[in-house]
Amino acid sequence: MEQAGRWEQTGRVLYADRNRTVQFTAKDEIYWALGGRALMIESVYDTNGSSDEELAIKTHHNATGEYTQTLFTDKGHIVGFRGEWDSLERAMTWQPYFPTNNVPQMTVVLREMLLAPGQKRMRSQYRHFAMTVKDVRMESRRTGDGIGLITPKSGSPASEELARLG
Repeated sequence: MEQAGRWEQTGRVLYADRNRTVQFTAKDEIYWALGGRALMIESVYDTNGSSDEELAIKTHHNATGEYTQTLFTDKGHIVGFRGEWDSLERAMTWQPYFPTNNVPQMTVVLREMLLAPGQKRMRSQYRHFAMTVKDVRMESRRTGDGIGLITPKSGSPASEELARLG
């Protein structure tokens, strides 16, 4: 769902249950690590002059065939997701599994459309049963190659399944 390199984003978050919309911008550094087995996404979000940081690690478990994503925030939150790839819709659907106190029947649906090389549109919906409680839409453009923290290049995926992530 990501392409290695530097990305800039603009978007909005609609909190349907609070009837509130928040605008944001973001910068991502995306790179492959661990020999192409882990896609690292370091993000800095700016919302009304306030900055938040996140680190997401996405990978594919060869034995189970599952995609996993672990999200770490600068507020100390850690959320684990399992993902399922739908090749017909070209979409990844994520289900939170950690922490176990997540709301039952909460799903996270992520969809990404590549508009042109280096340009994409993303939409994330957080649903409780059939009701959307949070809707995120963003436009992204790739601004250059990333350096990565461990390797000087952005790396490459180690398998076809991992290539779907980036």
